Amino acid sequence: ESRVVTYSCEFDGVDKVSETVRAKGLGSDSVFVRTVIDFFKAQISYQYPLDNSAMDPLEVIREAHESFLNTRSSTVLGRDEMLDQIQDYICSPNRGIPFVLVGVAGAGKSAVLARSAATTVNKAINHDIP
Repeated sequence: ESRVVTYSCEFDGVDKVSETVRAKGLGSDSVFVRTVIDFFKAQISYQYPLDNSAMDPLEVIREAHESFLNTRSSTVLGRDEMLDQIQDYICSPNRGIPFVLVGVAGAGKSAVLARSAATTVNKAINHDIP
């Protein structure tokens, strides 16, 4: 199959403000533009095929939470003491007492809790939580 496409366009002057060349016949409904868009759509579909399998809504939510956990927990730096305190709280017999983490917007509360959650999941998998 040939990928050569014949199209026509005409010089329409130079835009005085932006100093760009204008052409007639290359609008969004032109053969050229449609061909380029169809080509890229086909290539993207080929390289990144969609998974059309039905997913359980709870599985979708679980994956979103895991993605958030993995993304946020990877950016915690210099909070080892705080993370240790949270792990001590999680493993303590006083689990019924509420835990409150306070901080200004952008301080990293979500990242700290995501790292704590990731650590706790790993400990649970390894049976390291009393």
